[in-house]
Amino acid sequence: MAYNPKRLFRVCTPGSELDVPEFQELYTAYSQAMWSWSRAENKLFIIFAFALSGNDPDVPALRELFFSVISPQARIDMIHAIAKIRWKKSGIWNDWVKLYEELKTQLSIRGKLAHLVGYAYYPKPKNKKAETLIMAPPWHPNAPVTHGQAKASGYDAAKLSMLASEWEKLSSRLGVFVALAEHEKQPQGIGLAKEYLRRLLHNPNDQTPAKLKPQLSASERKS
Repeated sequence: MAYNPKRLFRVCTPGSELDVPEFQELYTAYSQAMWSWSRAENKLFIIFAFALSGNDPDVPALRELFFSVISPQARIDMIHAIAKIRWKKSGIWNDWVKLYEELKTQLSIRGKLAHLVGYAYYPKPKNKKAETLIMAPPWHPNAPVTHGQAKASGYDAAKLSMLASEWEKLSSRLGVFVALAEHEKQPQGIGLAKEYLRRLLHNPNDQTPAKLKPQLSASERKS
């Protein structure tokens, strides 16, 4: 870049390098990550509606209320405030708190991604693969200068794909929490179902044999 000759990565205009396979991978991975986060946000609305009313989330007033709050952080804080009243003395409060803390951590990463820009590095000789990533804009005080700094702080397709996977798991766990919250208000005698849901909530890769898994209701499967 003209104003910083030491910078090895150059800023790229969106859509200008679609013929570069490495950029195609970057675009795809970025889209997957943001799409996965959107799926998690959808589950947040279901939790919000359930905590507030305990009924079917298909209530226009609830949708208007939730989506009128623009800030994602404000949304999860709003849910947390309602959850504290609804579940503070229940058996699922600690489960929610762990999710809430993870949501705050992941939200900070998602927010960071929304403000990064694309860069490319074309090594010599030209037959070597290009390196593409997103990182802080060039005028940002934290914008990396050296190749090593860029690789350490930026997000390439591999890192973005990992985030997409993590956010898909987070989305699934939020759905499991809805099912667990539904079971919380049920009568005694479903301890196995609760235990399985809690294990699945904290370990999405649970490999419990199918015969030991309780049958979930249609509403639980949809969540």
